[in-house]
Amino acid sequence: MRGIFTATVTPFTKALEVDMGAVEGLTQFQEARGVAGVVPCGTNGEFPSLTIGECKAVIRAVDGARDRMKLIAGTGRSSIKETLELTKYAAEYADAVLVCPPFYFKDLSLGGLYDYYAQIMEAANIPVILYHIPKYTGVPITHELLERLGGFDNLLGVKDSSGDINVAKGYRERFPDLALYMGSDALVFEGLALGSAGAISAISNFAPGLLVEIYGAFVNGALADAEKARERLLGLRGLVKRYPSIGAIKHALALMGVIEGDHVRPPLGNLSPEEKEELERGLRAGGWL
Repeated sequence: MRGIFTATVTPFTKALEVDMGAVEGLTQFQEARGVAGVVPCGTNGEFPSLTIGECKAVIRAVDGARDRMKLIAGTGRSSIKETLELTKYAAEYADAVLVCPPFYFKDLSLGGLYDYYAQIMEAANIPVILYHIPKYTGVPITHELLERLGGFDNLLGVKDSSGDINVAKGYRERFPDLALYMGSDALVFEGLALGSAGAISAISNFAPGLLVEIYGAFVNGALADAEKARERLLGLRGLVKRYPSIGAIKHALALMGVIEGDHVRPPLGNLSPEEKEELERGLRAGGWL
């Protein structure tokens, strides 16, 4: 699976219930703008704040577009039993799963982490992407772990959200047969230059066309066009990063009319009225609204 995959947010109502209609609307918005697929129930989807039942409902809702684009479901939890339950469920609907390491216990042994992922690989007949996001999990996806898991045919690849191009380069050089997906929008272009399979992007929630433009220009050899689009992406990312990013992405989508509300669940906080005004001014000045 190659291309741009959007790490979709989870829209909530004012009562902070999952807005299933908005989930479907966001999926349709992505499909219409040419992304290769969507990735619900990941970091941008606020998965630690969702119940297992809510994740299942979101996966089912997105499944309706599977004949037109790919679905990679986030299924990682701290509990191996919950991860197995959600992964087995996703195997009925999704094309692959994205599984972060268990994120409460730290200083895990290689053997313990291997056992966690090996059980998942064995239990679910679906391609698995390991999720390297040590900023949040505190548990890295090491080369040693990937080597031990190399015997599983359903190990598809790694999503690298370290934000460090040298980490991505290390994955590509050591494991050229694994698909590498860039998790930092700042490194989409650089990742493609390394031979990545594409990106799992946050910014593409509300600017999917820009990410698709970068990918399309790069693979077609129009590197100058890809670099120009990259500069626009970096500027847009810089604007969003001035604010709590998930709230900012949701507010941008609400301003565009893609979702109705921009609410996030605690412990995340909503943007202040002043932040919303500043973000809207920035988006309008950049021609994004």
